[in-house]
Amino acid sequence: MGAVALAITLFSTVVVAADSRSPLLFLLAVGLSAVAGTWLCRLLRMSAFELLIVALPISFYPPLGAQFNASLADPLVVGVLGASLLARTPERRDKAGTPTPVGLLLCYVLAVQVVLAASLVWPVLFLDGASFPAGVVAAAKLFLMALYAVVAFVGAMNHLRQGDLRFLQLWAWTAAAVSLVGVVGALLFMAGVDVGLSFDFRAVGTFEDPNAFGVYLLVSIGVTMAARFATSGRTLSWPLVPMVAAVLLTGSRATFVSLLVATAVTAALGGAGRAGSQFRLVTLTFAAATGALVVLVPDVLEAPSLERSLEVLHGGGVDDTRLGLWTMALELWQRMPVLGVGVGQFRAACAALLGAPTDFVPHSTYLGLLAEVGMVGTLVLLSLPTITFARLALARLRGDGAATFLLFSMTAFAVEAASLSLENFRPFWVLTGIGLAMTVCAGVVSEEHAQSEGYLQNRLAVARRVP
Repeated sequence: MGAVALAITLFSTVVVAADSRSPLLFLLAVGLSAVAGTWLCRLLRMSAFELLIVALPISFYPPLGAQFNASLADPLVVGVLGASLLARTPERRDKAGTPTPVGLLLCYVLAVQVVLAASLVWPVLFLDGASFPAGVVAAAKLFLMALYAVVAFVGAMNHLRQGDLRFLQLWAWTAAAVSLVGVVGALLFMAGVDVGLSFDFRAVGTFEDPNAFGVYLLVSIGVTMAARFATSGRTLSWPLVPMVAAVLLTGSRATFVSLLVATAVTAALGGAGRAGSQFRLVTLTFAAATGALVVLVPDVLEAPSLERSLEVLHGGGVDDTRLGLWTMALELWQRMPVLGVGVGQFRAACAALLGAPTDFVPHSTYLGLLAEVGMVGTLVLLSLPTITFARLALARLRGDGAATFLLFSMTAFAVEAASLSLENFRPFWVLTGIGLAMTVCAGVVSEEHAQSEGYLQNRLAVARRVP
């Protein structure tokens, strides 16, 4: 854990350097991160896929004259995909001619590419003020998300076939380290010291955005519980403490609501097996700890981040600006219901078709996709996450314990996506690929195995590979 924490600390310099908008300092920070990543791989004998997991949350806006978000993991995607395919080249079809999961995923990537290209035709030809470069950039981002899902699936499959679940532990420890960065950054700001790792009093970790940080934390909470369950048959672990603290310090109302909804749904549908009971134990433990904290330190409720999050409990969750954006997205979809107004053209279409110029994104993944790529594009893009969710639900019914916790992560994301534009959120697409891989390798973390002494010894032997 110490090595991962040190690497995350070094990677955090990329965020600070990017925020300074100094190209020289930014390149220096990227170089330092490359050195740290190479050192981490050699020290822990990490695969390329595991390095991608560690680099995934390092998100920033490069000082290149254009506003677009990037991740330190982006350059690794092609390399990880190539290395994963070479490590154990999967066939697109089996001996009977039936497409394999990898073959179907490649078809999904092709379908995404086709619908994105089709959505650019109408705005280029007919939409006044359409921006073709903006469309290309938006399409490239969505195409990259599809590649992230393929990379995660292939990488996870290669590890799962060897009975190696260390990549889940690395995600948990990385999220814990990033959480500590966010907590420290927010606390320092409130103490009068701004180190560039907070948005005013709100924790941002390594994301430069408190809402995105909150989404990553909720996704990581489920992965962390799955990793703990895989190694010990239990779910309560210390990395959850900084994650929950960081969630509260984000001041994100959407994150707070998503946490409550996902917790309630998972507690109700987790079943009577070991995984469900362990999840409810974690929920009760943190609820009791929170209640004790409020009783012992009542002033904690006056913290700015908590006050902002708790606004949703008395009708302060949705502002008029966001409601207006949702209305405009629906109106655009009604005008072009099949292919939408064009990927990346929301702002241009609002000005040209509705006479309502805006500088904002739709602030809803579902409405934004419907407006920009229409019903066809939305169905294609969301088909893979939907299939993964359904397969995880079936795996949960068959007794796969890890599925319970990954369903928590996917449920939390689905709720957050209703009020945030998260179609380009990389950790979710990696989670989608991992979740799909774990359902293909059915029984890897079944409840029966999680209670088996031999299984636990095997998992612990894998866990000890990390110093």
